[in-house]
This record gives sequence, C-alpha cells and structure tokens, in this order.
Amino acid sequence: MLITAWIAGEMFSLLIDYSHVPWDVLIPFGCCGLVYLLYEISKDFQYKLIGLYLLGSSCIACAGFFWVEYLKTEKPQQQLSAQFDNRLTLLQGYIDELPRVSDKSVQFGFKVTHWEVPYAKQKPESDQDFPKRVSLLYPSNDLVQVLKPGQYLELKVKLKQIRGLKNPYGFDVEEWMYIQNYDAQGIIQKGGIRLLDATPHDFKITFESLRFQIRQKIQKSLGQDSPYAGVMSALVIGDQQMIHPEDWKVFSATGIGHLISISGLHVTMLAGFGAWLSLLFVKRTRLIYWQPAQYIASCIGFLTAFIYTWLAGFQIPAQRTTYMVGIAALALYLGRRLQPMDIWFWALLIVLTCNPWAVYSPGFWLSFGAVLAMIFALPHDPQQVIDIDALFLEKLKTSFSEAARVQAVVTIALIPLTLYWFYQISLISPIANAIAIPVVSFLVTPFAMLGAFLPWFLGDVFLWIAHTIFSVLMILIRPLAQWEWASITGAKPSGWLLLISFIGVVICIRPGVLIESWKSRILGFVMCLTLFIPKEYLLGGIPHGELEMTVWDIGQGNAVLIQTKSHRLLFDTGPISFGKFDPGEKIIVPHLKAEGIRNIDQLVISHQDADHIGGLKYLLENFPIQHVMGSIAPDHQVQQLLKKHKILLEKCQVGQSWHWDGIEFYVWHPQLQEDPRSQYKTTKPNDMSCVIEVRHTHHSIWLTGDVEKNAERLIVERLTQDQNQLHAIKNRNVILMAPHHGSKTSSTPIFLEYLDPESAFSQTGYKNRYQHPHPDILERYQDGKIDLLDTVNTGAQIWRTEGDWFRIQKFRNETSKP
Repeated sequence: MLITAWIAGEMFSLLIDYSHVPWDVLIPFGCCGLVYLLYEISKDFQYKLIGLYLLGSSCIACAGFFWVEYLKTEKPQQQLSAQFDNRLTLLQGYIDELPRVSDKSVQFGFKVTHWEVPYAKQKPESDQDFPKRVSLLYPSNDLVQVLKPGQYLELKVKLKQIRGLKNPYGFDVEEWMYIQNYDAQGIIQKGGIRLLDATPHDFKITFESLRFQIRQKIQKSLGQDSPYAGVMSALVIGDQQMIHPEDWKVFSATGIGHLISISGLHVTMLAGFGAWLSLLFVKRTRLIYWQPAQYIASCIGFLTAFIYTWLAGFQIPAQRTTYMVGIAALALYLGRRLQPMDIWFWALLIVLTCNPWAVYSPGFWLSFGAVLAMIFALPHDPQQVIDIDALFLEKLKTSFSEAARVQAVVTIALIPLTLYWFYQISLISPIANAIAIPVVSFLVTPFAMLGAFLPWFLGDVFLWIAHTIFSVLMILIRPLAQWEWASITGAKPSGWLLLISFIGVVICIRPGVLIESWKSRILGFVMCLTLFIPKEYLLGGIPHGELEMTVWDIGQGNAVLIQTKSHRLLFDTGPISFGKFDPGEKIIVPHLKAEGIRNIDQLVISHQDADHIGGLKYLLENFPIQHVMGSIAPDHQVQQLLKKHKILLEKCQVGQSWHWDGIEFYVWHPQLQEDPRSQYKTTKPNDMSCVIEVRHTHHSIWLTGDVEKNAERLIVERLTQDQNQLHAIKNRNVILMAPHHGSKTSSTPIFLEYLDPESAFSQTGYKNRYQHPHPDILERYQDGKIDLLDTVNTGAQIWRTEGDWFRIQKFRNETSKP
C-alpha cells in the first residue's frame, strides 16, 4: 500500500496541473480505493494503529507529490519570449533524435548551443533566457541532404512559441511538446541549412545514430517500394513513421497494432535469448567458479533487454518489461522469492518515478493493464519466480487451450481501456492475434533483428525473409479487417461506467474452472458491455427543442457541429494544413466517435476554399454521411470526390429550410441563377458561401462561412424584404459566426446592425498571416458591445442552449453566460 500511496501522490500532482481534472473518473475510483484501504487496514493492523498507518501513507503520498513537483521545476521549459516569436532566428546546435520523415516534411528535435536574432532591438539577457531544445520542421521537397542524429548545423529558422489546438478529444500538441522537453517550435527556411564541422559526444546521440543507421539499412536492403519496410523498422527500432496509414487501419481493425512495435513480448524474447547464450558460454568457462551461471545469465538477460529498450526508443511497454526482467534478476541474485504481482508493482513504481508523464500515454495503461490481467487470471506456481512475459510464452507453447484463454483474458480486460483511449473495440482481435502473435513474435521479429544486425548479404537475406513472411501474414489478416463487424465504436466512457466495467472484468476473468462459474462470468461480461450504452440513454441527451454547437479549435478554417435531439449537422471540415495534419482524422472524427455519434445527417460545405474542405476526404472515407449540400463550382475537385463516393451534392440555395427536433434551419445565401456555371466564374468563392441560420425558440445562430461585404449586403436586402423573418430574428438572441474569420472585408456595419448579435465566435490560426480577426473588426465588435470569442484564445467552444440561456464551455477556460 505504500507504493500505492506514492503513486497516488504523483497522480495528484500531475492532474492539478490541468484545468480540466476528470472528476467523473477520479471520484468513483477514489471511492473504490478508499474502501480497499479500509479493508487492508482492518485486515493487517490492529485498530489502534489505524491513525499511524494513515499518517504513514499520507507522508508517502506527499513525498510522491513533491517528487513530481520537483521534476516539473527541473524539466527544461524555457519558453520563447514573445518578442522573438515568429522572428527569423539563426541557430547553431545538433540533431539529438531520430528525424521523423513523411512525404511532405522532416521533423526533428534540435539542441541549441548558440543563437542569434538578427535586427532584434532587444536581446535576452543571457543564454538562460533562450530555449535550449526546439522542435523543427523542414519541407521534404527542399531537402538536399540527409539529416541524421548528431549533425551539427547552422539553421535559419522562424521560431514560434509552443501553441497547439485545444479540443475535447484527440491529440494535444502542447502536452506532447511538454513531455518531449521541447521549449519552442519552428520551420526551417528554404535553403537555411548549413552543415558544420563538429561532432557531439552524448550517450543518447550514440543510440540515436545507431537507430538511424539501422533504419537506413532496412530501407536500402528492402528498397523504397517495399510495402512493409516501415513495419520492419518498427519491429527493430520502434520507428513507426514509414508505416502506411492504410496499414494502420488494418492493424487497428484487427487489434494487432500492439505487435507492430517493440512489445514486452519481443523484449522478453531477446532477453531470454541473451540469457541462454550467456548460460552456454559460462558453463564452458571458469566464470562458473566466480558466480553461479544463473546469476550471470540473469544479469546478461537484463543487460540485453536494457540495451534493446534504448535502441527501440525507450518505449513504455519495453521499459516495463526491462524493469520486470531486472527486478526478477535482482531477486534471484539476493535470494528473495518474489511473486509476479510484486514484480509488476515494483516495475510500475520505477516507471512512474522516473517518468510520471507516462500516465498520459495509452501504451502505459494497455501494457501494465494486460500484464496485470494475466497475473490475476492465470494460474501459476507460487514457488516459482518467473517473469510474466516468459509465463505467457510458456503457456502459449504448451497448450492451445491455455493460449486461447490468455488471449480471451487480455481481450476482455482491455475492453474498458481500449474504448477509453481509442473509442473502438476489435471484435476479430482474438482470431487475428491467434494468427499474428506466433508469426510476428517467433518468425518476423527474429528474422528482422538478424537482418538489421548481420552484415552484407546475410542481413539482406534475413530482412527479405521477414518482409516476405509479413506480406503473407497480411494476405490473411487484411480480409478480416474488411468484415462489416470487424470492430465496433463507442463513446468515451465516464468514470462510473469504467468502474462498473472493471468490476465486470474482475468477475469475468478471475481464476478458476470456467465450467463451474460460467453464469457469474457471463454477468461480468455483461457489466463490461455497459460501456456501449449510448450517452443519451444515461444522461438524457439533448432535450427536444434544445441544441448543442461545437466550435472546434481547428486553426485557420471553419468546422462547426450542430446537434439536436436526434440529428447532426456538420458545417465545413477545417483547413488543409502543411505536413501530415488532417483535421478530419485528428479532430473531427475522433470527436464524433468519442461522443458516440453514429452518422452525420447533413454535411454543409460552405464553399470550395481549402480552409473549409481540409478534412472532407478523410470524413467521406471513414464516417457515414447521409446528405451533403454546399456551394461548389460544377468543375471543382470536390464534385469529383463526392462522385467517387457516390454522394449527390445538393446545391445550397436561398429559401431552403427544414426542421429537426423543434429546431429550424434556414438558408439565406447564395441566390443561384438557373445556370450557375457563369456565376461561379464571375463571383468570388467567398461571396458564394452558404449561409445558414439555426433558429431556436430563444436563439438564432448564423453560420456565415466566408461571405464578404457584397454578400452581406444581399443578405440585408433579403431581410428587409421579409419583415416577418426579420422580426423573428430580432426577438431572439443572435450568435454570429464572424464572417470570413473576422477579415476587414466582412462584418460591415449595416450587416451587424440588422442582425444585432449579442455574441460572436471566430475560428482562426494562432498569429495567422492574414491577421484575422483584423484589429479594425475587433474594434467594431467592441463598439457594438458584441462579445467575440476567438478559438485562439478560448480553444474549442461548446455552446449549449438551456431555454433562454446559453452555457459556453471553453477548453482553455470555462464560463457561463445568460
């Protein structure tokens, strides 16, 4: 329990650093932990010692708390000063990690040794006031030389303060940058790289350079056109950058993604191989007279696992296994008898003490969770000291039935965690893993490792064998991913549902004879399935006549979700961005899945500009869409994309209207001619934007796209011609999407006068080159006493109607307003 108290203190320190503490998750688990603590006290101690026990646990928890606080102060986070933000900077230093390569860019960490800001009126007082480590990106098309770890470079860079998109779900760039010890981010200017004649000497650089050489060897041996060269690189050095996105979809749907990395099973296998070789060697030498052969073999096994873990990028599953191997080896050397649960707990303590931020990684929970489930569920000899991964391997070899049980235990145990992190569960995972685990673990991985480390043609041959075997495996696995019921999606569960499901997991996978307890196990499995109960059944959902609007923090573009009781409207899909960022993949679809939304009833594409259609392709390929309407030229590529997916585009036209669940929708622009082809050629795309009013009993929301002053004038004319509609709008609280992100060519005085909004919102990029929202427009909104909320300042916004109130949730802070 003292280890538990230490970890609890660490967790508390980590959570209070964030504005959105998940109390719905912490409260139920905290209650459960309190009950367990009282049980342990009553079992192991006399009641007169309860106070002393609680005091000791509190002291240990405080020590864990202050340890993490100390690590925070030691963590290098010298943020870039605002005066140098987005300024051209000359940097000297070296690449200190394996570059991440994509089709469009190369990204890497850079250790700064010297800096200079040309033409700066004011400079930092000392080197301590400038970032020490930055994340840099360079376009692949401009790259004329191979970048590798340890290179000393002089770079021309535009540095920026670390700033990421803040949304309810999906990837948090700011959090990731903090964990990776980056102090700033920047883009290298074209031709702004010069190689310097210097070499850094660093333990980390040695391993990163070796990883780079192995990656280059794999690419050279297999060729650039090899479909699974990225998989071989992932299995050997943990580098997953070259894996094709389509392959990741297959791995995710079939549940074999855990194998396409440096898993604990692979580390154990390599450690066991190293121990076996050393055992053979020691028995044939005089070393056996110095130390028992088992002691030396266990130490060599741990050393092998440790070196390989560093070579693999020190991933959390590999760390966990290495520490478990090391603890087992130490226990053997000291003559201590440890149970698998003891080894698991000590490994957990070491991981969280060395790297508390591991808790933000799904790999941490899935790795430790899977091993904990196997320790709890599988029978073992209490007299035998053995690493749990080795136990898994032994069971897999000795009995097919036990192997099936292991797979069933892990699959059921990880249902809550998988749904919490990824919003989907693979139904065919047991079948796919039964095929893939022995093939990848005992054939592909060993051949890939031999190919990576053996010289000359021998390495090429073994890599080719590994690649061929994996290609055959994918021929078997890929059709499984095409099954209609290959996987199911579900909303991100709340804390109470997680607690119920974990209790169900314990009941379902507990040790014992299956046939004697099948009824209770079925009950436990049903408790796990409560995770898939739709949110509206539990929380009541959105009442009839009310709505919820999600305004994503999506950068310089538009993407807004309108939800009524039983319908969903998506307005635009965000910007096309530099690099690999796809707003459909990274923001929109994760949000829809996490919220348990099954389909989009109406997708509206306001117009054809790139900052409004960036996530369209991914959305069409990965999410059900019932209808699409928009203002798109007949010869635009979006038309071809929709035809490819057999979707008919309905033209957005003045006068269209419909009703959903007590909410009215009206189209106010554009007015199309009988043959709009010439109209699209002569009119700016912005002024062809589809403008939709969403009308609630007490509120009127205007989604305006990028309309400018000419279109705003036409809308005002239509309002003046229909006094009944104008009167209906005037009697409501108007919330306006700032036209064209708040550009100075929009939000004309007459338009604002007629709509008379109380609040407005805009979606812009941080320090975007257009200066949106423009200072003149900001002043105009202020003069009109219109509260303009920009996603740069608020993060994502969720607007919920509650009668004549709007409740606004901001993901950089929260507030409510009438």
